[in-house]
Amino acid sequence: MCYLRCLFLVVLLAGLSACSEDNRGKGRKAMEDLATSELLFQEISLETILGRPFQIEIVDSILIIGDNIDGKALFLYNLSDSSWVRVLNIGQGPGEVLAPLAIDVSDRNHTISVLQRQSGICRRYRVDRLFNDSIFDFQEVSLEGADRVAQMHDGYACLGMFEQGILSFFDAQGKESECIDLYSRFDIRDISAKYRLFQGRLAFNERARCLMFAPSYASEIAFYAEQDDGSWMKKDSFCLGTGGFEDRISESSGFELLKDDIRNCMDACSSENYFYMLYDGTDLGHTRKIEFRYVIRFTANGVLDCVYKVNPTVRNICVSYDDSAVYVLMIGKDGEYAIGKSELSIR
Repeated sequence: MCYLRCLFLVVLLAGLSACSEDNRGKGRKAMEDLATSELLFQEISLETILGRPFQIEIVDSILIIGDNIDGKALFLYNLSDSSWVRVLNIGQGPGEVLAPLAIDVSDRNHTISVLQRQSGICRRYRVDRLFNDSIFDFQEVSLEGADRVAQMHDGYACLGMFEQGILSFFDAQGKESECIDLYSRFDIRDISAKYRLFQGRLAFNERARCLMFAPSYASEIAFYAEQDDGSWMKKDSFCLGTGGFEDRISESSGFELLKDDIRNCMDACSSENYFYMLYDGTDLGHTRKIEFRYVIRFTANGVLDCVYKVNPTVRNICVSYDDSAVYVLMIGKDGEYAIGKSELSIR
């Protein structure tokens, strides 16, 4: 009987070990192993030029492009009638904003949040009023330490250098409600070094009340769900690549980005039913040439749905709320920045 009990324990422990190994490898994929279809983009003809745009969003029929040109921070373009306007002066005067900026939108609330990354000051505007140059009609909060922002129904999720970690949640008044140390397993006490290594992009799905964190260099794309008590819990993840970046950081005494580190996430956004991430694949030393970049789509609950290959000059993406079209910032036929559009088919 004792022998049988010991044999049972050995078999049980072996099974648990195998399950752990399977879980660690769950969802880990190389880009070349993912089935893809190609998205082709039609350039949208503009009556004006773009400078060096850094972000694109959409609310209703209005594209919102971060583009510091002519002393203005934002370029707003109405897809319905091709009208456009440049708004928000760059500066320190009343109603002005200081670059660098990060922006995010809420289609349900028809609002845009503009984060001044150096100060953490964030202003929320109604898009239709901003289009009519109502630059003083905003709600302002201080999100101290924030470098990236995702606008939520009743507050903000931010990436940045915070006392307890790099992901923090704030209420509508700017009070920090929770901070998550995403990479506590790494012994990195310098928060600026940790943020430099594990920076990324956020996207919030309003319907599912789920947040996606897509790191720039690390491999694990994580999804957090809001609980009934307002706290946030990791619900799923997807690992892209081999995890070599994390292995290198674990084994290194120096915490620097290297020329052969691969950039994974360039941009992220959400629609009513999905998350989207723009995958790069180039190295920081610019020695690795790519034929395509990729748009990876996840369900609102964090499950991989499909992958699209796109033009390698695509820099930023946004998707209409109903998932009917994807809009991008890319290098156009004339070698200048352009807006591209591609229709999406939802299976």
